Amino acid sequence: MLRVVHPPEAAGTVALDADKAWQVLGRGAGIDHPTVSREHLAIRRRGMVLEVEDRGSHNGTWLDGAKLEGDPAFLGNASVLRVGDTLAVVEPVEADGEGVDRDALPGDAPPMRALRAILGRVAAGSTHLLLLGETGTGKELAARELHRLRGRGPLVTFNCAGLSSQLADSQLFGHLKGAFTGAEAAHDGLFRRADGGTLFLDEVAELDPQVQAKLLRVLETGEVQPLGSDRITSVDVRVVAATQPDLPDLVADGRFRRDLYARLALATAVVPPLRERRGDLPMWIERLERRWIAEGGGAPLSWSPEAMQDAALDDWPDNLRGVDRVVYQLRLRHGGGATVTRDLLRAVLSPGAPRSGDETPETKLDKPTEAELVAALEANGGSVRATARHFGRDRRQIYRWMEAYGLR
Repeated sequence: MLRVVHPPEAAGTVALDADKAWQVLGRGAGIDHPTVSREHLAIRRRGMVLEVEDRGSHNGTWLDGAKLEGDPAFLGNASVLRVGDTLAVVEPVEADGEGVDRDALPGDAPPMRALRAILGRVAAGSTHLLLLGETGTGKELAARELHRLRGRGPLVTFNCAGLSSQLADSQLFGHLKGAFTGAEAAHDGLFRRADGGTLFLDEVAELDPQVQAKLLRVLETGEVQPLGSDRITSVDVRVVAATQPDLPDLVADGRFRRDLYARLALATAVVPPLRERRGDLPMWIERLERRWIAEGGGAPLSWSPEAMQDAALDDWPDNLRGVDRVVYQLRLRHGGGATVTRDLLRAVLSPGAPRSGDETPETKLDKPTEAELVAALEANGGSVRATARHFGRDRRQIYRWMEAYGLR
């Protein structure tokens, strides 16, 4: 499927017909915009891969930032196409979750549809859930939606990072007055406060090993024992734990209990990073900007096609938090209604962070031979994205290497 995501008036989807030798797309044929030619580009399936070529369009076609000229180029899932002044993303068709609020967990990218599908299935039972995702991806949004789907009890949130063993223990499981120095009053503990509902544990991998052991016992028995007490209380709590994607590595290194991981990971869902849902970026820019407009007024920003293309291809290491910061900085520096160009965008992206398309001395030193590059492309079914992961480089770097060796 080809999803046109920018500008809003051109948004829509185009089914890619695998039976056609060449499927010609353009104005009146799937992508309706004044800057798109009537026969702008063509896509075909060749074996296990897709190929795309420009059909002599007036305003050009770019694949992942590289202009298409001459021979067809490989087209993979999540490839970003700029067709004239429109932006489109190649995506597989993915089933969505039933009953999940799409406004609470927005986005049409396949990883988001898969996330909603998992939450819809998990909500029907009482299993605990482990959410894996990078910082700023929206793990708490997923936890809140799962709680809403459960439809009962309170939602209690707790960040496990940076706490001593004693403090985390008392916060989670409670304590009696005088149980330790400074315990001037009794505390019920968050498990008892969440009884009948959901307890969201963010950064669960940061818990001290002793607290991990106690958490495992509560998950297995449904019983809580406060510090300083011999009284045991039964609780009915669904735990949604969230952490970075490297939790299995922490388990392998002995820094997180394997038995606790096994208990939490009975059901696992991944909240995808923005670089895996590039087609949703224009929607998130508009959604986050609405908050700043509601707070300070002014017109929405206008994005040039080149700037939106570069934003879609960026890695966004801070994910949604990074987008929010960039949108605010653009409005702060240039005011509402400003047109965002490539230069304005680059000026507010994270300082010092490598940008998509940047080439460093290290990338030059690590350039593969032509045979190595061809072998990697063949091993990855012609996918430039997968080949980029293979070499640990950006896709634009792969295109530069292909161009240098005369490969298209």
